[in-house]
Amino acid sequence: MKKIPLSRGKFALVDDDDFHLLNRWKWQALKDGKTFYAARKETVGPRTRKIVLMHRVIMKTPSNKIVDHKNWNGLDNRKSNLRNVSFSENRFNLSSPYKNNKSGYTGVYYLKRNKCWVAQVGKRYIGSFPSKKNAVIARREFLHAMKNKYVRQRDERSPLRSREQRTL
Repeated sequence: MKKIPLSRGKFALVDDDDFHLLNRWKWQALKDGKTFYAARKETVGPRTRKIVLMHRVIMKTPSNKIVDHKNWNGLDNRKSNLRNVSFSENRFNLSSPYKNNKSGYTGVYYLKRNKCWVAQVGKRYIGSFPSKKNAVIARREFLHAMKNKYVRQRDERSPLRSREQRTL
């Protein structure tokens, strides 16, 4: 493992075999939300430049795929931490529920018109339940039975674990 210096005092981690290819260019730390990524600008026309992301270079990612960082660290560009996935596969890797999520659990929401809690994984409906606790348990059991390689352990042990233990 080697480090490639970036702007803002950051470093990108890369495998030894990728270091010589990537170290030819000057890379920058590009911030996207709360995550930093290693990026560089490339001239593609007389007045046109495009952003090239380091992880896409390493994985040779086709245009219909995106690169998933398994450990959520956008600067850890070792091949063991990267995988090419579709957008829907990457949706399984939410580290926490959306900001507008009222239940506090990914994939669990209250359906007012039916007065019940609904559990789902992605767009896949799991079921309707009379309590939030039952919906959370059903979703976890579904994920466990599915053993999806894109679902991280953290999804089953969400960051809200301490709150979960108090409320369930």
